[in-house]
Amino acid sequence: MAGSVAAELRQTLSETLGVDDLEFDTGETQGQGKVGVGKYLAPGVYVSTSQQFGGDKPGPGVAIEYQLNDHWQFKASTTPRGNNGIDILWEKRY
Repeated sequence: MAGSVAAELRQTLSETLGVDDLEFDTGETQGQGKVGVGKYLAPGVYVSTSQQFGGDKPGPGVAIEYQLNDHWQFKASTTPRGNNGIDILWEKRY
């Protein structure tokens, strides 16, 4: 019951804010958590940002994903901890 109410609330908030994805994470310990939003800017182009609270290095994170075709995806991201990355991902669905 609580899970379906939370999912419905998350969907309603996403629609109200005009975003495609909304994330709430309470973290592993008290005082740690993360809030994030993401939006498709164009077909195959997804941008997201998140805000980390508490922990060692609170702050924002940003990611951009580009779907090159059915199998290949490009992703670039940065985190508050200074972890920056660029990935090229290949996916095959069976």
